[in-house]
This record gives sequence, C-alpha cells and structure tokens, in this order.
Amino acid sequence: MRDHHGALLAAFADPIPSTEPMEAEALAAIASMEFAMTSPWRFIVLEGDNSKVMNNLISKTSSWLWRISD
Repeated sequence: MRDHHGALLAAFADPIPSTEPMEAEALAAIASMEFAMTSPWRFIVLEGDNSKVMNNLISKTSSWLWRISD
C-alpha cells in the first residue's frame, strides 16, 4: 500500500493457489482488499492489470463466478 505521495505504507505476500492468470489476479485482488480492511485507512484505490477482473470487482450487477474464464 502506498500513500498519495507514493510512499510505501505496508506490503504483504501470500501464496495464490492458482495457475490460471485471471483467477490468480482475482484472488490477489480479493486478498489485497481483505488486507486493506484490517488497515486504519478509510479509502483505498485498488489497481490491477486485468480489466475483466477489475470490472467484475466494481460491477454492482455482476454475477461473479468464482471460476473465471476468458
């Protein structure tokens, strides 16, 4: 996690139990949000490389399936 100046505030590493890139990105995003929920910050910005994963995470109408396919 970085602040608005780009200074490092916190970091973590966790094994991702997937070899599928899209599923791994989704699991990493979820782990990041869970980590952020334990922080004292009220607002965060989540960034990711996969637009399909990011769009599903922000969609209010998405019928998110835990098995993601291309």
